[in-house]
Amino acid sequence: MKRFTKIIERVEGPVIITEVLSDGTAHATLPNGKVILAFRTKRTPDKPFVAGEQAVTSLSVQDFSCGEIVG
Repeated sequence: MKRFTKIIERVEGPVIITEVLSDGTAHATLPNGKVILAFRTKRTPDKPFVAGEQAVTSLSVQDFSCGEIVG
């Protein structure tokens, strides 16, 4: 009997926006204190970034240096 495990490619987690760089990019801080580059794509709502707000970011498990804002 073969068992298949699901391979996790992305992880979602909360971030706090610390510095707004442009309309679509900002620096954000993860709960462990690491600063990442957060960005919006055309799929996400076009709400401007506000420093100090909390958001949900989708991070690739291969690279935790940048993440896509999903909520």
